[in-house]
Amino acid sequence: MYDDLKNGFRDDPLQPDSFELVKLQERLADDDHVQAVEQLISQTDHRALYEAYRGTGSNPFRPERLLAIVMVLILQGILRGTKCFASSKFPNGGRS
Repeated sequence: MYDDLKNGFRDDPLQPDSFELVKLQERLADDDHVQAVEQLISQTDHRALYEAYRGTGSNPFRPERLLAIVMVLILQGILRGTKCFASSKFPNGGRS
C-alpha cells in the first residue's frame, strides 16, 4: 500500500549518485543544516506525509522533499515558524 502512495510523484531532479549532487554534498560542511535535515528525513517514516498529500496537483513533488526544504529554510532563519503558524488556517495561529 505504501508503495502505491509513492506513485505519481515527480522524481527528484538530482538522483542520489549523480555527479551534481555529489559535488553539492562535497561543498557542504558536515554540520550544515542541509546535512542534518537529510539525515533526519532519511530516518523518518513518510507514510503519513504521502497519505495527507496524496499527490494533488499535476506532477507534484514528493512530500518529504517539500518538508526538507521547509525545515532548512526554518533552520536558516529565512522562514520563521511563527509566521507560518500565524498565516495558517488554525484559529489563533495554531496556539491554544
